[in-house]
Amino acid sequence: MEKTAQNGHPKGLWYLFGTEMWERFGYYLMLGIFSLYMIDGWNNGGMGFSPEKKSDIYGTYLGLVYLTPFIGGLLADRILGYRRSIIIGGLMMSAGYFLLSVHSVTSFYMALSLIILGNGFFKPNISTLVGNLYSTDEMKDKKDAGYNIFYMGINIGAFICNFVAAYMRINYGWGHAFAAAGVGMLVGIAIFLIGTKHIKHVDIVKPVQEGDMSTLKILSYTVLPMFVFGVLGYIIPGNFLGSDTNDAFIIGCLPVIAFFIYLAFSAEVKESRAIKALLAVFTCVILFFAIFHQNGDALTVWAEDHTNRNMSESVAQTADKIGMAQVVENSPIVQSDEKTFESSLLLLNNIGASLPSESKEELTAVKEFGGKIEKIEKSNMYFKTLKDNEKPSLTSIPKSAILDSNIIKSNLNENERKVLLTIFSTPKNQLPDVLAEKSSYDYYLNKSKIVLDSLGKEAYKEARRADKKNILKSIDSINQQTRLASFVKNNIDEFKSAPKISDLKLYSTELYQSIN
Repeated sequence: MEKTAQNGHPKGLWYLFGTEMWERFGYYLMLGIFSLYMIDGWNNGGMGFSPEKKSDIYGTYLGLVYLTPFIGGLLADRILGYRRSIIIGGLMMSAGYFLLSVHSVTSFYMALSLIILGNGFFKPNISTLVGNLYSTDEMKDKKDAGYNIFYMGINIGAFICNFVAAYMRINYGWGHAFAAAGVGMLVGIAIFLIGTKHIKHVDIVKPVQEGDMSTLKILSYTVLPMFVFGVLGYIIPGNFLGSDTNDAFIIGCLPVIAFFIYLAFSAEVKESRAIKALLAVFTCVILFFAIFHQNGDALTVWAEDHTNRNMSESVAQTADKIGMAQVVENSPIVQSDEKTFESSLLLLNNIGASLPSESKEELTAVKEFGGKIEKIEKSNMYFKTLKDNEKPSLTSIPKSAILDSNIIKSNLNENERKVLLTIFSTPKNQLPDVLAEKSSYDYYLNKSKIVLDSLGKEAYKEARRADKKNILKSIDSINQQTRLASFVKNNIDEFKSAPKISDLKLYSTELYQSIN
């Protein structure tokens, strides 16, 4: 019989406590930043998905995470054993977290597959081992207390992980945050292996007994029809529930629901009552988790874009020193009105699109350009959610004589003047380095000339009035952008001299995940 620790609980409990703590550390670290990572721009290290695609992937991922323990628990119970399943699952999840740190679409989906499968092997079986440690008459009265201790490991791991996630992504990027989750899972597996001698006596494979349904038969009655129904739900034209994956998942669940209802009404009276009670609990749990898991998706995105997360000056000074302050850029372009911002961003994006991208250095410059523009867009989005009295005042930036005189001499409208003023007064560290080089504007002006010549010929040939009107509108827009680019190029030294402005320091969104 397994020896107990001084507090009367089995020694194995503490190794399972440590294993589960680090597994939950990785799981909730990943989940806390998952939605933010998917909607962040590609050049900024994220996946650049639309909000709709992000939510679709998030929901599908969670649905499958809750599905696979059914299969993993069955295989561990009858074939693999609990310890082997936990090790296999932990290593698969760790590999998945490390793959998420690779910035690639292919590795992204491979990573999710590994985490989903790994969770299926890990999650149901470590809880079963905890229960098995208390299966003797001597320990039965301590089972509830044992599970309370075990659950505190979950809470500790889920609490501290978000601080690590915030630190890693602020200072090193998304990849390092996901890698931290992978390291945490490996630590958990190491703890489990060290303590396996205190657990192996309750790792008992239960072969199929007479009257039991075979493993293959259970899978053929549930997983196979679920897969078939899921495929049918995915390929059915149109969307009943918002997206193809929603249709696939809900329709795929129908045979599983039917299987449990069949069990409830075909089992013996005593078992039938228990199964029906369990189905009632399932219904409540489904509703609870449907709401609870908005925490990692809808509520996280809301907190990111629509919550005032400004740190007080005293907190910001300390947080900044230890790398725990999320920075939102502050500048005239970020705080400009919607029309001025759109015009300014259009000019910057057009210049970026015209840059050469053949050599390694050129590709690096283009990527840096895209990353800086995405930060400006993200900062502007945050400022849109703040009331005027919540926005920090910009330092007084006097208009230079050169800028004033040229604006007066040039035939520019009010919007064009605002665009020039915001760009010239925005700190240069917030803008791509290549914007301070005349060659960047030469590339753009040459490309604009080619486009204008083509549009001019098209407008001349176009007979339909409506289309011609649209073409002339495009020509006017390009001419406006060309005038702005020419002005900046001719006053490039003035453009380089904009003063620095203090950025905003915010609490990272994922820190709110630790509250629950």
